[in-house]
Amino acid sequence: MVDLDTGVVLAVVDCRGSAGVKAWLQARSPAWLCGVQVVAIDPSAAFRKAISDTLPDAAASVDHFHLVQLANQMLTMVRQRVSRDLKGRRGRTIDPSWANRRLLLRGHGTLSEKGRVRLVKTLRQDDPTQEIGAAWGVKEQLRTLLACGSLAEPTRRRCAWAAP
Repeated sequence: MVDLDTGVVLAVVDCRGSAGVKAWLQARSPAWLCGVQVVAIDPSAAFRKAISDTLPDAAASVDHFHLVQLANQMLTMVRQRVSRDLKGRRGRTIDPSWANRRLLLRGHGTLSEKGRVRLVKTLRQDDPTQEIGAAWGVKEQLRTLLACGSLAEPTRRRCAWAAP
């Protein structure tokens, strides 16, 4: 458990079930519990249950790490499916999209110029349906939205994406 405002670790709960999280929350004072407005959790049904049972008025959200992880899993599934559909087999080291699979999972802002060129080349060579590129774009848009500092900023960015 981390206070996202301060970055202070509040607790480490040993279990992956709802009981440990619920017990830790129930040990807090009613005033402390009333002060919790938003909870960012991993997409675990057990954590969601503990939060909804103990903090019924708090909004629950999936944390950034797990959202990006889910987007990367989606991108990997698309890449694998496209490879199977086009080649009738799993990806191999000779396939650019397989050889550069880790490049696809990196954030665009963390890529060097050489990495960006390799990414474009990979998508041109091994993505004739443009499905891998589209999945990569969705993942990058999610990363951009998660980096926003206010609720108004995503609306401005979404409108910019929709512009012709």
